[in-house]
Amino acid sequence: QFLAILFFLLLSIAALTSTVSLLEVATAYFVDNKNWSRGKAVVVLSIIIFILGIPSALSLGANPWLSSVCKVGFLGLMDILFGNLSISFGAFMLCLFIAYKLKFQDFFDEITRNYSNNIISKELFYKIWKILISYFVPLFSLSIIIYVLITKQGLG
Repeated sequence: QFLAILFFLLLSIAALTSTVSLLEVATAYFVDNKNWSRGKAVVVLSIIIFILGIPSALSLGANPWLSSVCKVGFLGLMDILFGNLSISFGAFMLCLFIAYKLKFQDFFDEITRNYSNNIISKELFYKIWKILISYFVPLFSLSIIIYVLITKQGLG
């Protein structure tokens, strides 16, 4: 029983530290671009995030409407929207941008700056990456988006 308590205590600490790193991105934006003090940015963003998280917490059974919205509940809906559709759409758009707008050679030079692999040559690695970024990843990302829209359920 002591180990179980210790495990969940350490799991909570890990979750909190991960959350702090996510908050840092938004905090840095407001500090750098809006000239907010770090303290003000952290407090305001924490309050906004807390308020936006309330429906997710209530959808786990405390509120009947939030628990049944769209047949999956509010938290399930957010998982489908942000955990499946947004990530897949972002991957799709990023691949299209890298393959067709950005010079692919610039992207490849950046990811292989310190490339030292004796298993596969840099030229072959370039060809594989170009095919993956230009065709396979956009196709698979689009198939995930279509699957989620058709079935109205997430992948996880």
